[in-house]
Amino acid sequence: MTTTFSWTDRHGVMHDLSTDDDIERERQEIRLELLDLGARLASTDDAVFVAAYDEAAALGERLMALQQDLQCFVRHEAMRAVAMIEQIDLDASFLRSLHRSYEQREACGDDPAALAVPPTPDQMSVLRRQAIRDGRAAIIPSTFGEAHTLLFAHSATRRTPLPPSAPGFEWTDRYMRYHQVRDLRQIEREYVALADDLSRLRPQLAADVPIRDVIKALEAGRLAVDRVSILERTMTRWTAHVIAVARSHSMAFLDELEKSNGRNV
Repeated sequence: MTTTFSWTDRHGVMHDLSTDDDIERERQEIRLELLDLGARLASTDDAVFVAAYDEAAALGERLMALQQDLQCFVRHEAMRAVAMIEQIDLDASFLRSLHRSYEQREACGDDPAALAVPPTPDQMSVLRRQAIRDGRAAIIPSTFGEAHTLLFAHSATRRTPLPPSAPGFEWTDRYMRYHQVRDLRQIEREYVALADDLSRLRPQLAADVPIRDVIKALEAGRLAVDRVSILERTMTRWTAHVIAVARSHSMAFLDELEKSNGRNV
């Protein structure tokens, strides 16, 4: 759906709105104009009263139309919010499956029998969805171990802590707690939690829900969506941090290689 709301003002000019500010501004203008008619409506001069009454009727009609426009805008925003929540939850479900895949791998350790079983649904879901993201056919592994190797081989699905020698990644969570993060999953878990919070708001954004309740849900959702945007930028910074760490280690290795002439590197 479109991200803007089409609206025609009192002068017949069409606008594509991303907020309801213009509608509310005109509503306040109409309200003040109606209040300004008070003295003329109280006039004992019939001609003055009738002229003011006609103006008030036209303004009142426009005010009612603006009220309807504001409600339509809220409904439009609710539909847009639902679409956004669905996309966030889709991304979060990918992370849930990815995290479970790593937990499953950690649980089986080095047991050959555990690595030889068929891939789990979580592994297959991640591999298929990553293939779609990459625009390629999915590779179908035959064992759990092969599936994990594929996950680990792709930068988008590789989840390994920073090496002990690397500096931690500075991050403040949504409760304003400071962390030195060494595993991206710590940040991703907050993304998943926010997706869960947003999903719980979806019933309150339905078309049959009273406008006041929809507005409350939109306000609550806006805070969570803003936090999701912050997390997306944070994860981009994490990637830059990991690349910087890898670059530093690579240069240190090459420096040591040069100094040692290839011996005992």
